[in-house]
Amino acid sequence: MAPTARTQELSKPYKGPESYQTEDADLFFGRDREAAQLVTRILSSRFTLVHAQSGAGKTSLLNARVIPGLERRGWGACRILPQNDPVESVRASVLRYILPHPEAERLSVARAVSALAPDGSDPTINELLKCYDDLKRSDARRRSLVEPVRLPAESADPSDLSPVGPYFCRLLRSGIEVEVFAEHVEAIRLQSFPHVPPGPPITGATRASELLAALSDEAFVRAYTQLLDQLRVSDRSLLVFFRRVVEVYGRRRTRFALVLVLDQFEELFTRFVDPGVAKSGHPVELPDWKLRWEFFEQFEALYKASAGEDAPVNGSKGDGDEKQPEGGDENEPGKGANINGDRSPRHRPRPVLPLRYVISMRDEYIAQMEPIRRFISGGDNYFYRLNLLDKAEARKAIKEPAREFGYTYGDECFDLLTSELTKEGRFIEPAHLQLVCEKLWNAKGREFARLGACDTAGLRERTIKLEVFEHLGGTAGILKSFLHDFLEELTEHERQETLEMLDLLVTPSRTRNILERDRLVRAPFRDTHLRQRLLDRLADRTVVRTEPRLGGYFVEITHEFLIDPIRDANKESLGGDPEYRRYRLTLRMLEYLHGTSIAGGELTLTPQEFAVLHQRRERLLWDGWGAELMLRTAIRTTSDREVLGVWLKAFGEYGVEPTFTTLFPKGGGDALPAGKELLSLAEMRVVNDGDRASVAGSYRNADLMLRSELFWASAAEREDVKFWTRQVQALGK
Repeated sequence: MAPTARTQELSKPYKGPESYQTEDADLFFGRDREAAQLVTRILSSRFTLVHAQSGAGKTSLLNARVIPGLERRGWGACRILPQNDPVESVRASVLRYILPHPEAERLSVARAVSALAPDGSDPTINELLKCYDDLKRSDARRRSLVEPVRLPAESADPSDLSPVGPYFCRLLRSGIEVEVFAEHVEAIRLQSFPHVPPGPPITGATRASELLAALSDEAFVRAYTQLLDQLRVSDRSLLVFFRRVVEVYGRRRTRFALVLVLDQFEELFTRFVDPGVAKSGHPVELPDWKLRWEFFEQFEALYKASAGEDAPVNGSKGDGDEKQPEGGDENEPGKGANINGDRSPRHRPRPVLPLRYVISMRDEYIAQMEPIRRFISGGDNYFYRLNLLDKAEARKAIKEPAREFGYTYGDECFDLLTSELTKEGRFIEPAHLQLVCEKLWNAKGREFARLGACDTAGLRERTIKLEVFEHLGGTAGILKSFLHDFLEELTEHERQETLEMLDLLVTPSRTRNILERDRLVRAPFRDTHLRQRLLDRLADRTVVRTEPRLGGYFVEITHEFLIDPIRDANKESLGGDPEYRRYRLTLRMLEYLHGTSIAGGELTLTPQEFAVLHQRRERLLWDGWGAELMLRTAIRTTSDREVLGVWLKAFGEYGVEPTFTTLFPKGGGDALPAGKELLSLAEMRVVNDGDRASVAGSYRNADLMLRSELFWASAAEREDVKFWTRQVQALGK
């Protein structure tokens, strides 16, 4: 059966700022060597850690090359993100991967029939596969027919509305064979045997209508639900969960083995944190930091239990004429019962866990992997660092997708493009390459691709020339527009916080500055978690990178081309909002003064400074020092009771109450902390209400208390003043 002759709908050759997905594998070029190395390493080792700087394309490589490569070798590969509960995310992702809802399978089959056989014919599975394989890579159907499926509300799990990746999609993109798809369907049917007679076996000759009927059958859907319920163990233990998966589902498969691809693993360290005292004023609810440690414990138990994963699930190697996966015996997934015939349960010992693990994360968070390093053997041999593209790889990543869409780049355009993208004369960041090439695609490539699809012009006439690239401003102009688009996605508050951080990464001489990450994130009065989230978004969009240097983690802008766009955006933001300019200057002054003594009332803000900070107080995280300074200034500069009430409440909320122990850490009240000229009201109350006789034996203590009493005392506190005056007189003789 030939593909339909309808006008070809175009996909797009580049992903821009987005990561490649599994369905984008046809247009992913330039990483063949790294993909082969990673697949080999994963198949030969139970644990692999992939790390790289932001923008190197870790997720894209895993999705578009590594996961399909593992599937073609007989291994299921499930990509998992931490989300808000890492343990539950593993369980939910695995169930969604190994047991997609029958309705998702049915929808994917119906989608393929509609797109590939619109004439109303009833193709076989093999005919559908042939029809799909004949589609050009530029045809949008190549991607859309293997995309995950969104289930209708009545079929979806209310707690997980994520798109589902059916087995039939894996079949279309050659991730699995028809036999594997048939075996999966049979594994579900086995759930209702012997109460429900088996349906006809599924083969390449099965008609689409027969397959749709089998997937829609009420008994089949009921069997699926029963099987899924068996796998949903109440125990949160990952070890218990995977043992159940292997014992119940894995036994029904000739081969069953999984690679757990834990992507964006750094989120365990950026989101699952204890905000401490800042949490009361934190505007965003963070996931419980204890879940990170629970995951580490669960992962350790699971990893240790899967030590014998290379052994077959049923304890035998199977028949000699069975098809062996690529990679030899060492890479062979665990085998279960051959269910294509013998439907009776077999008595077998508990199967081992046929699991392998891949963690993918950014370079700068590797130092925090100690909880996992301590139980992974082999030193650092499991590390795999993904570098940036070299020039040869970049050439493929630029030219091959364009060629698939029927256009090319002129030599002058290509040379200037690669020259401006190249760093250190050797490397090109995949993210920047994608941004520039997508802009050129939108400017001219799309038009050329349509001409190419209609064969109305030769390839020479479909060439992006130098003037097109220069008209867009070259790489600098394209990245500038990209930064502008990124900032437009943020709220006003997020945009201002982002520009403040970026401004610090540019020197007055218009060069890249390098700052320690904590200086950007943990600035006084700033929302630490908001800034960390924004910094991560900047890193994900390859505006900045974070690297370990000099024993710490330092942040810098990824490319010099971004310096002028950052300066221009800051200038526009400050110039367009005079109030914000005053706020920013006042806040920097406040940061500079932070922690200096405010005793005696010598340090207060001007009425204008106070008004600016009071107006934007909700954006800041106040501490005791800042709240006290604002309260002192309010007392001196305003009689507005509502304003005074705001800062009186803030002082009570953020002020740290001292104790006798914090004032006298050595005990006995021998000496108050050095460097104090006056005590605060709270500190004086601790001394006066406590064992002040032990404090009164020192002239220095008595003098400090007297001066503090004279400064703070009201009429009702004259007795305290008299006490310390007498003490100073007695000790001073």
